[in-house]
Formats: sequence, structure tokens, C-alpha cells
Amino acid sequence: MDRESLLEMINNPESILKADKKTLEQRIKQQKLTADEYSEAAIDTGKSKGRELVVDVLNGSWGSLIFDVIETGDELGQNISDMKKSLVIASYVQKSDDHEKALQHIVDLITDPYGLTLYSKLIEILNDSPADDDTLNVLANVLRNISNDDDLKQHFSNKRVVLAMIAKLSPQALVVLQRTHSWPIMEMPSVGIAVGGVLSGDNAEYIAQGLLKYGIFNDISAMSLGLAIKELEVNGLCVTGTGTYNGKNAVQEMLTDSGKEVYKLIQ
Repeated sequence: MDRESLLEMINNPESILKADKKTLEQRIKQQKLTADEYSEAAIDTGKSKGRELVVDVLNGSWGSLIFDVIETGDELGQNISDMKKSLVIASYVQKSDDHEKALQHIVDLITDPYGLTLYSKLIEILNDSPADDDTLNVLANVLRNISNDDDLKQHFSNKRVVLAMIAKLSPQALVVLQRTHSWPIMEMPSVGIAVGGVLSGDNAEYIAQGLLKYGIFNDISAMSLGLAIKELEVNGLCVTGTGTYNGKNAVQEMLTDSGKEVYKLIQ
């Protein structure tokens, strides 16, 4: 994908996708299934002939259009992937005080065998994520923290494990985790039972309501926030810790050791 096309997709992604969609839809409307093909498909519907019918369609008048749809999907997918990579790298460079040094770090990363493996994993995560600002910001931070590591060989195993944990999380959960510093101390629920300093049971909804009450994550619905917290807990990245605050029983969502490792990489 050339630079001009890439910039056009970044600035007007929906118009590019709609243009290809309109072209394909027009071709579909123009294409007519012949009477012979329809009759053959209607008469022979047995499972034993299923593969033959599929091959007949591919060999028939619809075949070229089907392959064009596949090719268009692959091309658009690659273009969107290129767009996401460009936005993440540009975001990382833009945040840096020294753009030249930031780009050199990326060059060093992708030309290092350990760095290239980590970069490739990051791109896999990126390709499976939406191109919204929050997600791109989180992954740009990951790229920065990996690129700035002076000893990738020594830290390779740790970062590979942490990237694997990040890959399991939804974009919403990553955003919630990134704002750990804003998680407040809250009153302990009246029905809560503490075991070993951790509140037992499913408390994601209670914590979500508390975060919203304190004015945190107002851009996320209570349901989505609760699901994100539950996701983090299920993946072993945080727990609802218990203790006392101003003489009262209190709770606070807290990172586990694994959660702290993920937090360091996305912060």
C-alpha cells in the first residue's frame, strides 16, 4: 500500500470501505444466475453432491466474482493492518521527545531476533483489535516499552509471557487496567466476606458501580465496566482487596503480581 493510499485510509477509512462495497454490490446485481445452473442446483441437493455443487458454482458465472470478493477482503484486511501499524508507530513517535531516536529504537527492535518476535506478537494483538484511540494508545505504549528495552535477550521470556496475557484481554479490559492509579478505596459491601485479605465472590458489579460513583470511567457503561473487571479477575490480573480505612472496613481493586507486569508494559 503506497503512502498516499495509506494516508487516505487513515483520514477516511469508511469511505474507502464503502467504495469497495458498492463496487462489489453493483457487480452482484449485474450478475444473473443462469436457468441451467439454478435447475442443476435445485435438482441435485444430496449431501453426496454437495462438494460438486460448490465446485459447479465456482466454475460457473459466479466463480470469478466469488474470487474477486475473496481478493478484495484480503486486500482490505492488509490495508487496515497497515493503517493500524502506521497509527501505532506514529503515536509512539509523536509521544517521544526525540523522533529520530524513537524511530531508531524501532529499527533496532525489528532487526533483533528477540525484538522481531516480540514485535510480531504485538502486531498479532493489533490485528485482532479495533482501531480506536484508546486501544492504539495502549499498544503504542507497549511498543515504546519494548523498543526502549536495552536487553531484549535477557527480558525476552518475561515480555513474551506478558504479551500473551495482553492478547487474552479485550480492549475494554486493557483500558480499565491502564487506569489502575485511579481505582479508589470504597466501603466494603454489607454482605462481603473477606478471606485472606481478599473479598470472596463475584464483586465486579459492585466495584464497577463504585468506580462510576467516584467519577471514573464515565465514558464506559456500568455493564461494560463490570465485565471488564470480571475479565481482569478471571485472568488473574486483579483481586478485590480488603482492609480498614478511617476505622471502617473497606475494599479496593488491586493488581496481582501478574497484573503489575501487564500494567508496566501498557503504561
